[in-house]
Amino acid sequence: MEPSPTSVDQLKQQLAAAQAQLAQEKLKTTALETMISVAENKFKIEIRKKYGW
Repeated sequence: MEPSPTSVDQLKQQLAAAQAQLAQEKLKTTALETMISVAENKFKIEIRKKYGW
């Protein structure tokens, strides 16, 4: 029994939307990491939490 073309098309659309959202979140993460790095360098402060002792 093959899935109906409609459900395949819907799954393709959902996959494309999920991939677009993932790309957007990766871009956001990169931007935030860059902002933190710039702030740490400019103001000579540690913003990121240091793990371990």
